[in-house]
Amino acid sequence: MLLCTKIKLEVSDLDAEALEFMQSKCRGLYNWWIRRLRDGEKWPGWKDAKATLQESKRHDPELCHVYGKLLHEVYFRADVFPATEYV
Repeated sequence: MLLCTKIKLEVSDLDAEALEFMQSKCRGLYNWWIRRLRDGEKWPGWKDAKATLQESKRHDPELCHVYGKLLHEVYFRADVFPATEYV
């Protein structure tokens, strides 16, 4: 029985650079939220946190160059961990 298949994606250097850029911006946004939670701020929930995305884009205009759905996933990912894990 076949459980999985290996898929190898061939991407150009330009595409690889774009993917790395988007990943680093998402990583930065995620780490920013985690630092806030470690400093004792209460997690507002993914809906309220996602509402702050426009403010984050004003603070870091490069976030406008990242796919919106990709940025929204950052908030779902931060919502998964229990609050005790941040302390």
